[in-house]
Amino acid sequence: MLHHLLSAAGSSPAAAASAASRIADKLDGDKTWRALADRFAAIPCGGKEAALLNLLRRNADEKKLVFVQSRETLEHLAARLQAEGIGHARFDGSMSGPDKDAAIAIFREQFARAAVHRRPAAKAAISSSATR
Repeated sequence: MLHHLLSAAGSSPAAAASAASRIADKLDGDKTWRALADRFAAIPCGGKEAALLNLLRRNADEKKLVFVQSRETLEHLAARLQAEGIGHARFDGSMSGPDKDAAIAIFREQFARAAVHRRPAAKAAISSSATR
């Protein structure tokens, strides 16, 4: 359990919150694990996320490809990019072929700043261009 939590914590606070919550559930709602999940969930922006947002703003004309490890990080980062006004297209391993093609086209041809990719049991990626 601890290995899973440490891996999630290295990905993002959102992933760590989800991992701690799952552990609490496995331990019949253990209050200590639940409190830890709540503390992770209260962190609005992790260091990696802040660094990525800074990089996207500083290099607005470059496209970027960022790999993330967990689904929770992928979902949180996509929502954060949208909230920051950084256009993105989600690219997920569970998507149909045409949907994947559409996400790639948005990344290549439009001003999208992020195309989010997740493959089950593999790493996920966020393709990004910081143009506004």
